Amino acid sequence: MSWNGVRDVYGVFAALAALELALIATVEPLRSAVGRTEGLGLAIRCLPSLAVLGVCGWAYVQLRSDARSGERFVLVLSVVFVALGFLTLTPWVGMFAALLTPISVLYFAAILWVPQGFFVAVGVAVAFMILNVTTGRLAYRRIRESRSAR
Repeated sequence: MSWNGVRDVYGVFAALAALELALIATVEPLRSAVGRTEGLGLAIRCLPSLAVLGVCGWAYVQLRSDARSGERFVLVLSVVFVALGFLTLTPWVGMFAALLTPISVLYFAAILWVPQGFFVAVGVAVAFMILNVTTGRLAYRRIRESRSAR
């Protein structure tokens, strides 16, 4: 994967968070996946998705502008997302940890609408963790290269 691919990955993550916001507002099973929500509860349910949209969107903008801090930001986000991916794999905690990841719409769609959906959701979470390990390694390599070039 190239560094431009990392930028595209964060663009897709931001798009998935935006899609989740649209689906939470319109699809009843997804809206009530972690509890029935209306009014203020629905606004509170949207807060994790808004946070993921903001963070991934900001990372995408930084990577597009070739900011020096983009590599460090991607490295930190990769570590955080891998940790959240591990939490997503744990029973009881996983459903709530998935809310803080860009793949939550895929995770809940797999659980709600796919036969044997839990196993598909675990596969999505593992693929998410592998993708973040890869982006973290690329970011770390770029940070190390920029230090040695000085």
